[in-house]
Amino acid sequence: MRLLWAADCQDCGYPLQGGMPALYVDDHRTTAEARLFHFGMCRFPRWNTSAPVTFAKDAGVTWRAFSGGVTAGGQLIPALVVNPSFESAQLVLDDQVWTAAGAYGPRSAGSAALRLRPLRDGFPPRRSDSLARALIGDGVVAVAALTEIWSAPATGELIRLVHQSGGLLLVMTSAFGPDSPVTAEELERLLASWDAMARWVPLTPRRATAADAARLR
Repeated sequence: MRLLWAADCQDCGYPLQGGMPALYVDDHRTTAEARLFHFGMCRFPRWNTSAPVTFAKDAGVTWRAFSGGVTAGGQLIPALVVNPSFESAQLVLDDQVWTAAGAYGPRSAGSAALRLRPLRDGFPPRRSDSLARALIGDGVVAVAALTEIWSAPATGELIRLVHQSGGLLLVMTSAFGPDSPVTAEELERLLASWDAMARWVPLTPRRATAADAARLR
């Protein structure tokens, strides 16, 4: 399954467009980070095992999210499906074998920090904590978690469903890219992907403020 998508260079920040990107990996002995750059202009492909980690400008990763309804236990629940990082992935070394994972995929530091669980093990329980909160605005739903916020357009019906459910299901997966279709069939495929991680996110007791709305755009 694909983990990296050529969106923006992780050094200069400009689009990678249709050219072949350079895959650059910083090896931290037991973990590693893989990133995409402009080939030649910003990086050449390399597996960096030296002690210093290469410096790159904070270009920021590209993400994409969409909302939809998911059937669980005979009930329709609202969901926000997010690919949080197109151009960056993590690797974990176990028994001399490297295993790749998305930024919030299985065994990643991000999934542990956000208390995500594999969706293949079943839908997560509806528990509340302070790690993440769901927000709703005019035609938009969002999740604020850790230092991130992800949002997507939402129908009035889905927003009402978030209200009724008291929150939404957050699904993190690297299995869709910039041009992937947003259909019911695609949603089913993503829910079954091997790296799909999820958690329940409670709805904040207030509507999004003007500051929240600015961040949701």
